Amino acid sequence: LGSETKNSNVRQRMLALKRNFTEFKKSYFQRARPAMKAGEFLSHFASSQNSRENGQNKGVKFLGGGMNMFGGGLQLPFFGGRTTAVFCLQRNIRRQRSSVAPDQQQVTGQCKTEVRSFMEQRAADVRRDKSLLGVCFQDITSHCNQTDLGNGRVLRCLKLHKSSLTGSCASAVTTRQMQSAEDVLLDAPLRVACTQDLSQECSHVGYGGGAKLSCLQAARPILTIKCRQELFRREVENSEDIRFNFRLSQTCAAEKQKFCEHEPLGRARAITCLQDNMKNEDFGIECKTELQKTLGHQAWDWRLDWRLRTLCHKDAHELCGSEVAAAANGTASEVRVETGVLECLKQRAGSVSEEGCSKHLQLRIAASMEDMRQDLPMLQACGQELRDHCQGVPSGEGRMQMCLESVKESLSKNCSGMLFRRSVLQSTNFKFKPRMARLCAVEKDKFCSKVPETGNEVAKCLQDHLQDPEMSTRCRQIVERDEVKSSGDIRLNPGLLAACQTDQQALCKDMLPGRGRVIKCLKDNRHMLNNPGCRIATTRMLTRAADNWKLDRPLAEACLEDVQKLCKNIPAGEGRVHECLRKVPQEVSPECQAAEARLEAQEAEDIRLKPMIMKVCSDAISTHCPNVHPGDSRVITCLQEKSTLPEFPSMCAKRMTALARRSALFVAFNPRVLRSCQQELEKQCPGMNATDVPGGVRCLLEGFQYSSLGCQSEVTRTVSISLNQYQHNGPLTKVCDADAVKFCGVDENSQMFVRPSSVKDCLLRSSGNITDACWKVVSLHLVSDRDDKIDRKGFRWNELKNRIKNANLSTEEHDEIAKRVFAEVATKLHTRNNGELSLEGLPVAVLLMIVGVICVGSGYFFYQRNQSKKTGKGYVVYDKS
Repeated sequence: LGSETKNSNVRQRMLALKRNFTEFKKSYFQRARPAMKAGEFLSHFASSQNSRENGQNKGVKFLGGGMNMFGGGLQLPFFGGRTTAVFCLQRNIRRQRSSVAPDQQQVTGQCKTEVRSFMEQRAADVRRDKSLLGVCFQDITSHCNQTDLGNGRVLRCLKLHKSSLTGSCASAVTTRQMQSAEDVLLDAPLRVACTQDLSQECSHVGYGGGAKLSCLQAARPILTIKCRQELFRREVENSEDIRFNFRLSQTCAAEKQKFCEHEPLGRARAITCLQDNMKNEDFGIECKTELQKTLGHQAWDWRLDWRLRTLCHKDAHELCGSEVAAAANGTASEVRVETGVLECLKQRAGSVSEEGCSKHLQLRIAASMEDMRQDLPMLQACGQELRDHCQGVPSGEGRMQMCLESVKESLSKNCSGMLFRRSVLQSTNFKFKPRMARLCAVEKDKFCSKVPETGNEVAKCLQDHLQDPEMSTRCRQIVERDEVKSSGDIRLNPGLLAACQTDQQALCKDMLPGRGRVIKCLKDNRHMLNNPGCRIATTRMLTRAADNWKLDRPLAEACLEDVQKLCKNIPAGEGRVHECLRKVPQEVSPECQAAEARLEAQEAEDIRLKPMIMKVCSDAISTHCPNVHPGDSRVITCLQEKSTLPEFPSMCAKRMTALARRSALFVAFNPRVLRSCQQELEKQCPGMNATDVPGGVRCLLEGFQYSSLGCQSEVTRTVSISLNQYQHNGPLTKVCDADAVKFCGVDENSQMFVRPSSVKDCLLRSSGNITDACWKVVSLHLVSDRDDKIDRKGFRWNELKNRIKNANLSTEEHDEIAKRVFAEVATKLHTRNNGELSLEGLPVAVLLMIVGVICVGSGYFFYQRNQSKKTGKGYVVYDKS
């Protein structure tokens, strides 16, 4: 400047400028174009760079590079030379805080303050971030052209468009998000919005380590609205990458290295990987705790789950449009979570179209069923109940939900309703039943490996293998408990609900759900079901209820005290408890007796509803009735008719005898007679079709000649089966007890040792001497085939004649006595049926011819009879009607 004075003055002025440089920078950026847009700044920046390249820049450079301050373009300084040194200092501060290198030289407090101040200013204004401008120039121009400078707005804009940024720019933005994860004050919008809250609530918390962010999250309920909104925005951004959650990233560093080493970063992949491996035995407790905390926080709002937010964007707007709109209008704390998007997606999980969304949604639902802390609606609805009843219950495996179910009667209406909604959701996928999934993992792989996990298919498969000796006790117990739960409400049985939706509306529309009412209605109207799938599903419910008394909710409620009193040591399964109750009907309460009779009437229609009979008669079914279709008592009837064969299994024959006795005593347990004789029962035997009124078949037998052909056929079949499996004091055969003792030597004690049908054959051989009442029963056996033609007055003569010819007589005996027997039987038949002799218009000449023939042959008949007494050879005459 030409003189020392001038030089001295300049030096003093320059030193003063340097001393106040920090204040100068702050005031400069506050004054310089506060309303400048990013696009306008970039155009000046580009123009300045072009001028610099052409050698037109003049002036003094400040602090190692950047743009010229005084001349040649936009007058903004850049401090790129300091950045490398600051990052080096940051690393040392971090190492110093974590005591990684205790011998390293300590960074002074004043230096820490300067570093933090520099980083905060750099994060607040993109004009101070030369490297970001360099790699994101085009991206800012494309996406953030109209964004105001300052307060971190440009960086926020880049975050919002991160998926559309170039690779280098996205990487630079990720780096800055990682830096702000360690120190939340590097998030300029959050720092400005929460200045008051930070000074009041978090002034005692140090910088770095994510401490400030954790402090704000802990004080969320008392934060200002503006701060709470910015905090939520920050948490939404953090959900993209585990590195943006400093505490989770540091706590789970070892687990991430061990389980997710090859998992790419970003797109929430690392968090998902850790969640998938959380049940591993080598997973650290500290990491698991921090991860559960993060996942629980994500349950607050669907936007806090990056994968759910991105994968389910389409389905959320299509299925839950109103909930999405409501969530967009407020923060997470201002939107009711139970009516939010996440809850809406859970309830409509079956309607989700995107495969990626469906898989991740199932993962979230399974996690919430595992740990209720990840189910905010349940915590809100049942908070008081959890504190009162489940205080010491550990989390995991759905234990809290099981605890609430155990005190169901004490729950509030709100909690009970939410608990039921969760039970309905659980029934839709095996993965949503965490305890069963763990206890039955081996059984699932062994028995149900090819069964889809959706719906209730795996549970049904495990139910079908409950009696398998290879199933563990713990798995069997949890499966039985789950089946009992689902049997109480059709809404907990998705297969039955879907198959019977139309039939339910038609037959049970006025029936309230719950307590097994709708399922009982479908069972009672099983013959009116139109949907084949519904018939199959209802038959399965009947089969399962016949196996285990607890699976028929109305019966279980009616018989609980009786079972505890009479059958407390009888294990459930295979119909054992039902048999126990039916053995002592006089000791059972009327309500339980009625419920058991209702079930027994249903069982009589299908042998598959009788588990013990299916067990002992499986070989007999495959051998003697292989082509008989179940239903309408067809298999049972077939077995009863074949039970007289010598090779028929004895245990099955005993079961058939017991069934024949019940069906002969109560017409309600004889579905074929009940169906074919409806009109006859109404006219001749009113009220006898009830399950507690015996004698219905006996009443039909007494009015046999007045019944329709179909009814006569089924009554005849029932009588024939009773004769084949003769028992003393039988409902239909007790009129023959005296004759059985007198002519066959079979009494109540010896009947168990005789061959099936032997008593019937003996009575037929003694038909000339047995009583009329017994003959009326025995004679029906002669026309027991299905093709018999029976009129209302009795057997037609020519058909009866054919029957007599086919009786158990030798050919010679038939030739000698056929004419006499025919005339005698015909006469007695019409005398007994009509109360008088009626020849049905038969010509007198024919009658006289028959009488003459009988007279001529009578001598020969008595001669043969005397001869038989001498030789011991006898014959049988069927002379009763």
